[in-house]
Amino acid sequence: MFEEKHAIHGGQGRVRSLFLDAMPAELRVMVYETLLVGSDPITALPGEQTDKMQGLDLSLLRVNRQIHDEAAAVFYCKNTICIRPGKGKDLCSGVPAPRYLHLVRHLKVEGLHRPDTPGKAWAKELGGLGEEEEGNHENERYLSTLTTLLPQLRGLHTLHLTITPPDRLSSKSVLAALLSLKQALPSMLASLAPSVPILLSFEFDDCYCRLHVSPELLARDCLLVVACQVLFWKSHLRVETMVRKARGGTLVEKGGRTDLGPLVGEGVGKVVETGKGVDGLIGRLVG
Repeated sequence: MFEEKHAIHGGQGRVRSLFLDAMPAELRVMVYETLLVGSDPITALPGEQTDKMQGLDLSLLRVNRQIHDEAAAVFYCKNTICIRPGKGKDLCSGVPAPRYLHLVRHLKVEGLHRPDTPGKAWAKELGGLGEEEEGNHENERYLSTLTTLLPQLRGLHTLHLTITPPDRLSSKSVLAALLSLKQALPSMLASLAPSVPILLSFEFDDCYCRLHVSPELLARDCLLVVACQVLFWKSHLRVETMVRKARGGTLVEKGGRTDLGPLVGEGVGKVVETGKGVDGLIGRLVG
């Protein structure tokens, strides 16, 4: 039975209703899943007056206390909750209220603070993450918030850590920012069970790389080793694209993205074979 069973049988202050009295808990879970569980990560959490969000019917959360408790358990257990940088004073967007944190099972986290405001110092050509600029301070505060939050999510089954650097940011600045993330990872991942799979992905407009790693390896040098390989092959890809365009050809179809996974995997494998960087880096590349 699902972890939601405890919430379904533990509601208090229940209002009598045909739905609660006549329908078994297992069938109610099926109803909640149909209405409240989606295939895409949840990028914003329901407010008190929210009825529809990402194609989900959230009005069920306001029927009564027991239905709210049962439905909220399904919502937070079954969906992937996405935490990413917020705007203004809200450093993190998508963070569940404290009373729901123990229910979260699947989490997606953006690893870099990426404000939408193009005038930020870190996004300027001569600035960037890793420098003593406003953007770097924002990144540090964002990581500090994640470091406090993640250990509270003790029921996690899966974690997706995604890195989405702005295209204008140099490789040096990206690595400098990731160094801060690497230093924060041991505290972030301390409460995760060794068996929890972590999907590490780098996402760019024209290419991507995705691989699975263990919490132990990610907390060590794995992040920087993979990042170096990703940035190298991303630069190589763009040079090759320019050359092929100059010759009248294209590397990928318009609107498509290139999977750097096989190239990155080969490069990381050579690092392991030579004994440099991470010892015994084990990752499964995924499409």
